[in-house]
Amino acid sequence: MDRLLILAMMIGLCGCAADKASQSRSTQQASSSSRFSLMGETTDPRDPAPSIQSVICLEIYQLALPIGTVSGNEEFWKQVNEQVVDVTTYDLLYKNGIRVGEASNDQWPFFKDFIEKNPALVRHSTMVAREANSTELEMNKGLLSQNLFYFNADNLLQGRSYDQCDNLMSLTFQPAPRKTDTIRVALCPTVRTERKVLQYSVNNDEREIQYVHPEHLYDLNLRADVAVGHFLLIAPSPEGRRSTSIGNAFLVQNGPAERLEQLILLIPRVIPMEQTISSADHP
Repeated sequence: MDRLLILAMMIGLCGCAADKASQSRSTQQASSSSRFSLMGETTDPRDPAPSIQSVICLEIYQLALPIGTVSGNEEFWKQVNEQVVDVTTYDLLYKNGIRVGEASNDQWPFFKDFIEKNPALVRHSTMVAREANSTELEMNKGLLSQNLFYFNADNLLQGRSYDQCDNLMSLTFQPAPRKTDTIRVALCPTVRTERKVLQYSVNNDEREIQYVHPEHLYDLNLRADVAVGHFLLIAPSPEGRRSTSIGNAFLVQNGPAERLEQLILLIPRVIPMEQTISSADHP
């Protein structure tokens, strides 16, 4: 009888030790998982371990190539999925001198070889955010005057003159709703004009005031959902050769010795917060 009692006590003690060890492991796991909580939040050890948070990253490349390198190269566009936007948007942009498409990272060797064979000036920037973010891409700056004629959403041609202006691309990006590892990108041509006004006080003091007014051409904006592992391309269409087109005004510029056209690459990434952003030689 004494042996049975001693055996029962030993089993009970082992069970208590196992429970304590299990609780200790759970506490350690909760403690380690709390390192991923945001803004210094603390978590209850009994709560389930939180998922690792991620940030979205958009790499932006602006390549200046001799005019016609992309806009007049159908072999280039055969590698591109131009159905990344709806047909109506695509046709409207194309008529106004802008062409857009999507390619996968598996096709990068073709584009890398294409770029290496053509002299290009490259501007690169990286945008990182947890939620929606925006920026402006400089297209043509310091224009004394320009005349723009473009087809609006009703397919009607309209035009306007601008003085003392900059041409920009307003860009926003955010996680695409209900799509995993996908970023929604939107671009809109924007003309930023400057106007100076002289004002006089009662003491006849003169003061110059400068007004800056951005005008967004919302009829010509594009929006696309780009999955990680793909990238978006924007370049002039053949219609961009018209000097008064949007494609010409925003994606064509005068170089020191020749005219250049811009190819824009937008490359999305999703990065776990504990990782650091590193540069790579491919998307």
